[in-house]
Amino acid sequence: MLKFNSKGLLVPNSNIKSSLSEFRTEFVTNLPYEKRQFLYDKYIQYSDKLKACCNNIELLQWIDGSFTTKISSPGDIDLVTFIDHSTFESNQQALRDFKFPESIHQYGVDAYLVIVYPIDHKKYPLFIGDRLYWMDRFDKTRRNKAGNRLPKGFLEILY
Repeated sequence: MLKFNSKGLLVPNSNIKSSLSEFRTEFVTNLPYEKRQFLYDKYIQYSDKLKACCNNIELLQWIDGSFTTKISSPGDIDLVTFIDHSTFESNQQALRDFKFPESIHQYGVDAYLVIVYPIDHKKYPLFIGDRLYWMDRFDKTRRNKAGNRLPKGFLEILY
C-alpha cells in the first residue's frame, strides 16, 4: 500500500517499488477522473509499444509527476524507462519515438530513456550519472514560492 504525507506526496522520498495493478488502483480507480483514465490508457499504449520495440523484455520504469499525486487533473505522466545498452543500440532508430518530445506528441507521456551499461563497460559512469540525475529530479518537488524543494517519492515498476 502506498503512503502519502499531509501534502499528498508519496513517502519516503525515493523510488518506491510498486506494481502496475497498484499504480492503476491508486491513481486511476481510486481517483475516478476522466483525465486520469485517459493518461493511464496512453501510458499503457506507450509502454506496450515500447516493450514490443525492445523484443518484449521486462522494462524498469520510474513514474513521477502530478499523476502520482492526488490532484484531479494531472497534465501528463512523467516517465523514465531504463533500457539495456545492447537492446538500445540494436533498436536506436525505432526508440526515437519513445522519448521527449515525440513521446508527448504521440502518446501524451513525458518520457525519457536511460541506457543501462554494466559495471565493466567503459560507459558505465554515464549510466550512473543519468540515474542520479533522474533520482534528484524525481525525489523532490519543483521549487515552491519560498524556493524550497520538498521531499517526495516516485514509483518504480517492472513493466
